[in-house]
Amino acid sequence: MASSKWSAPLITLCLALLFRLIMIPASLLQIHPYASDDAIGFAKTAALIATEFSLSTPRSSTYEIWGIFLAPFWILPGPSSIYAHIFVAILGAIAVYNIAVIGQTLYSPHAGVLAALPVAVYPSIVLTHSTLLREAAILFGLTTAARLLIARPPQLSRHWAAIGAVIAIIFTTIHRQENLPVYGLAILSAVTMNYWNHRFTKTTIVSFSISSLTAIPFLGPIIKQINNLRSHRVGGRTKYLGSVQFDGISEIIVFTWIGIGYFLFTPFPWMVETLSDVPIMFESLLSFFYLLFAIIGFRILINRSPSITVGLAVGFLFGVSLYGLGTVNYGTAVRHRPMFLWVIFVFGAVAITSMFDSKSLPFWFTKRNE
Repeated sequence: MASSKWSAPLITLCLALLFRLIMIPASLLQIHPYASDDAIGFAKTAALIATEFSLSTPRSSTYEIWGIFLAPFWILPGPSSIYAHIFVAILGAIAVYNIAVIGQTLYSPHAGVLAALPVAVYPSIVLTHSTLLREAAILFGLTTAARLLIARPPQLSRHWAAIGAVIAIIFTTIHRQENLPVYGLAILSAVTMNYWNHRFTKTTIVSFSISSLTAIPFLGPIIKQINNLRSHRVGGRTKYLGSVQFDGISEIIVFTWIGIGYFLFTPFPWMVETLSDVPIMFESLLSFFYLLFAIIGFRILINRSPSITVGLAVGFLFGVSLYGLGTVNYGTAVRHRPMFLWVIFVFGAVAITSMFDSKSLPFWFTKRNE
């Protein structure tokens, strides 16, 4: 009975929530960089919407959209900012829970714990999830959709799980519209893999590949947009490779892997300049360690759940490729990469736990319970 109350995902949820709640005072006092700039802007926008009941604010639509979700806390009596911070912390903790459930469903409870643990305790993620930034909400929506599609709760039918996943995808897309092609390609890849042996599927893929040649005339404007994005984002202490611009698709292809490496694993040791960079550097080293095992984990899962594994891998590779091309400072990368890192953590955790005998682990690791 005890194991059903203290399942592995529930333990990771409690741990993640505890860390986030502990760091809320630091965010309220604005003593770390994630609690300034955008976080302050979101709070002011939410307060303005709540007091004037109007969406016409001096801020951009990005602030207004997230401000709508935060505004109800400024209508309630009492410390509105604290309420909003707790709400965001809960969203971040649920995202950790979702990752643990996904890892548990795909392989084992202790794989779920190892997959969720970095997201639960990484200082950079904990700090962003204890502020009023959108990152916790985006990760919550993304992992909720993935959980409903991969690890559907037994009390939900497939129909309602699919509806819930669509709602979660819409929620996270509202806050970061550029991610919609990533979600679409990941789902399409999973469905294609599931029906790969059907002749219709293969015919459709060939037809789509041929028709995609019509996109060649649009490559020029796309490359120009990437260059403009890089020029706009370059600057600040944490910038890297800011002078890189692309003249053609061949240069983008060559640079993609470099961009992915910088996006996922900076700051590298030689890039550390301040004390605040040190914990992020160790996070990056641990993430790279997970990546090495993720390659093995992919091979294990491709035989157990081929469609899910391919969908996660394609979504991950497409997403980090896009963000690798458009990101030119690791301050931004630190905020954005958890959307994709959790896939590495799941694959890596599967490989690591496959090396150990589950019988030697505590009961709350070995009990399969969502």
